[in-house]
Amino acid sequence: MTFKKKVVEEISGYEYIHSDIVIIPGFRGSKLVDEKSKRPGWISLHTPFFPNSKESIDLPLHITKHEHDRLIPGGIVKKVAWLKFYESLVNHLDDLSKSRERSIKKEEKKLKKKERENIEELPSSSSSATSDSMSDDTNININQQFKLHKFSYDWRRTNEASTEVFIEFLQNIYNNNGNKKIYIIAHSNGGLISLSALHQRPHLIGGIMFAGTPFNGAPGIFGNLRHGISLLFNKRLQDDASHFALRTVFTLMPPKLDAFKHPNNLSKNANVDYFDIEEWKNSDWSLVINEDNPRYDELGSKQERIDYLQRTLEAAKRFHKTLEKPFEDFEYPPLCTLVSNNHLTNGGYAMGKCDGKHSILFDRAIYTSGDSAVPFESTRLPQGIPFETVFSEFSHGSLLEDVEAVGKALEIIFKKY
Repeated sequence: MTFKKKVVEEISGYEYIHSDIVIIPGFRGSKLVDEKSKRPGWISLHTPFFPNSKESIDLPLHITKHEHDRLIPGGIVKKVAWLKFYESLVNHLDDLSKSRERSIKKEEKKLKKKERENIEELPSSSSSATSDSMSDDTNININQQFKLHKFSYDWRRTNEASTEVFIEFLQNIYNNNGNKKIYIIAHSNGGLISLSALHQRPHLIGGIMFAGTPFNGAPGIFGNLRHGISLLFNKRLQDDASHFALRTVFTLMPPKLDAFKHPNNLSKNANVDYFDIEEWKNSDWSLVINEDNPRYDELGSKQERIDYLQRTLEAAKRFHKTLEKPFEDFEYPPLCTLVSNNHLTNGGYAMGKCDGKHSILFDRAIYTSGDSAVPFESTRLPQGIPFETVFSEFSHGSLLEDVEAVGKALEIIFKKY
């Protein structure tokens, strides 16, 4: 005999869910698998333990939008080893959806049985009995049935391309759920994609929860571009060349051009336009376009790398424009940010000059409050867009593991419906 797991809706806020939900993860939050072999490219459990691994997730530089690549999205990265990112929330929502489906089916059986009894005993009163039951059942928007959808995307590509795919995903759900608006739980970069989608297809979306979304960027990304990051012992999979080939990285640069400060006055912007290819050529921000070595040559010739960077910077600027309020009377659904402001977070760098070139002073990082990756001030939506805020003590990668805080945010976006 098997026993079905009972889900008790004891976490406040989730009872207000009444329509389909989509979870969209952040940068690096989707699995990438080989299209043919299904072998994981991002990320297998053994990868961090092999320092000399030749594995690569480099996206060829000629790809601008949806051109074919051997790696394709293969689901959400719910956890890696003991590190959890989305597991608790996804499991809770999955269980909740199944539990409500069972409860609703049980209630439907009871209702049908009651209707049959009324027809047999009091035929004349059957219609009123049915209407009473239906009015009870429409105590609207409490413990309603819903479906959870998980959207994974190729985070190596531009956010423009990912938004197009996301809109298609939402449209398909909308076409199959009776044209009911969809609610989105978006983490980090997934929130940027969601806001862009909202501005382009507002009729599809009923509300959005943004968890740690860097609307004004994450300055620490410049460190990744210059030095790369290691995955335990593996220093190649996310080295500086790999970051250079990740289009999304350049979208995470602060659009207000306030990442760099004057070295003698950190309250003053250095007035450097890091979306200008000439500034990159006149700097040491990335060795990939200024030097030649076997690793960089794997990406393409020096000129191909420069041309790629120019295209990618232009794409990032175009995407940032889609995050701005489209027009004065644009009507927004309920929006809520889930943020943390109790972790030291990189808020920018002092900018110097060396041999006539702009040089980021990485040893003079400017720290502020945030979630450890995104400064608190950067989580505010662009000017003119109304939103509410829920706070969490969790850090950036695990914000959606704070299921209680998520419940508060869900109540805000669903209860206002």
